[in-house]
Amino acid sequence: MLHNTNNVYVTDQEIDIETKKILGSENIISKNQLKEAHVRITNLQNELKNKEELFYDRERELKIEIDKMRAAKTHIEALYGGIDLDNMKKQDEELKKVQQTLENNKVKYESEIKDLKAKLNWYVENQDSLATMDEKLKEKDRTIKKLEEDLNKLMIDPNNLLEDRDRHIKREMNNDKKRIK
Repeated sequence: MLHNTNNVYVTDQEIDIETKKILGSENIISKNQLKEAHVRITNLQNELKNKEELFYDRERELKIEIDKMRAAKTHIEALYGGIDLDNMKKQDEELKKVQQTLENNKVKYESEIKDLKAKLNWYVENQDSLATMDEKLKEKDRTIKKLEEDLNKLMIDPNNLLEDRDRHIKREMNNDKKRIK
């Protein structure tokens, strides 16, 4: 037969040998007495284990009670000092909500600013293009106006244009002669 002593299993023969070693051969007890002693030891170990569990349960309960007492003490000290802990907790929660709202708004507004900057950059680029195109249009308008004036002069007096051209050619020829000399 196997016996469990402190989670170690031993046989009856091993128990007999151990008993002879401990008590000596003249003080040998019977197997029944030994078994009863082992049963009693096992029962006592189980009882000890149960008592330890009860002790730990009671210890946990007492720790919880101590924590409650400390919280109550802190609350009473705060009330005595004129501090309302519940109100402080509510204010702290409100502060956290406001901070979260501010953070959300910050992200939202940063996104809007980014979009507006992109639109502004597009507008500036577009304005540059429009300014360049406007300048080209003005130049073409001036050219068209000059051509219309020239056309009107020709229509009024075709000889006048020929005279102007002749004068221009003579002037160029004179300049060429002077350079040649």
